Amino acid sequence: MATCSACRRKGTVERFAAATALVVDRARHLRPDFGKRSKISWLLDVGRASMISRQRYKYIRVSFALIMYESTRKQLWMTEPLVIGSNEHKELFCRFFIDTHIKFDPAAIEWPDLDEGSLKLLHSLPVWAQAMETERMGTCTIQSCAALETDPLIRQAVTLLAGEEARHAAIIQGLTTRYGIPLPDLPSPQPPVDAEWEFLRFGYSECFDAFFTCALFAIARDSGLVPRPLVETFEPVIQEEARHVLFFVNWEAYHQVRSPLWQRPLRLSRGALERVLQALKRLKIALGARTNKDFTMKAHQQITTEITPRRFLELCLAENARRLDRYDARLVRPRLVPTIAKALCRVLP
Repeated sequence: MATCSACRRKGTVERFAAATALVVDRARHLRPDFGKRSKISWLLDVGRASMISRQRYKYIRVSFALIMYESTRKQLWMTEPLVIGSNEHKELFCRFFIDTHIKFDPAAIEWPDLDEGSLKLLHSLPVWAQAMETERMGTCTIQSCAALETDPLIRQAVTLLAGEEARHAAIIQGLTTRYGIPLPDLPSPQPPVDAEWEFLRFGYSECFDAFFTCALFAIARDSGLVPRPLVETFEPVIQEEARHVLFFVNWEAYHQVRSPLWQRPLRLSRGALERVLQALKRLKIALGARTNKDFTMKAHQQITTEITPRRFLELCLAENARRLDRYDARLVRPRLVPTIAKALCRVLP
């Protein structure tokens, strides 16, 4: 039976690891302090000894290979060439999303007791109604998009994505109910006329939101602006949002390559327009938070370190990298917003 190149490569790596393990055991017999000193120092010691022993000269070559193997094994395996839009790409981004799903029941969350200041802060945040509407509409849109998927694996992953979005809406509902935050009566979302385009709109919105949300969450966590128990409750939610973004950009890249040539310019232009619209929408929300006196006064009291626009963008880049780097490096990463942020960091004081 023929084997794929990835399996052959994996077998070669495993055989090399077994062979080098024996060499390390012998090296430790020659040098009991092997592993306690730097690898370069150990190589120099063996190099001196190799002048009187051909056998030890072998340890130089093999041990150097071992050092290179240990430092690059993960990178070599994770950066195996991948063709975007191929079946391997589809398997990778779908399996990554399915395998990293964490099961938990929002109804089982034990919401912590908060002091009066924290409660006042939560009530002052102008985001709850918008967040609930977004999650509910997103759930409906993704469910409609999943029904259109003809590929069973992609349909399974998109259906799981819809379930996680519905779970986020349930978490917001549980938080607002627990702490008495009033929400307006929201109409039931209606299935979109064009589910795929609406999914693109929702996905680009999440790309924009998640980039800044990760940094805002880190500020709230490190400054004590939000109580630690509440931070721990929302940590898996923030990580799920990072997963959603990673899945979406790979889903879009896959369908972009698979779509007919005449559809690609339209798809790209619509995506660019949606990004601009979502940025303007989020800017209005940010301005609303800035003019909210209760929120800004509380934030100023808690965050003692001045955060300049450049430092904030650098934090956004660092937090997004930290949350996305734990996943396979072959997956397509978001590019537009991080690229703009990096360019701004070069010119901002």
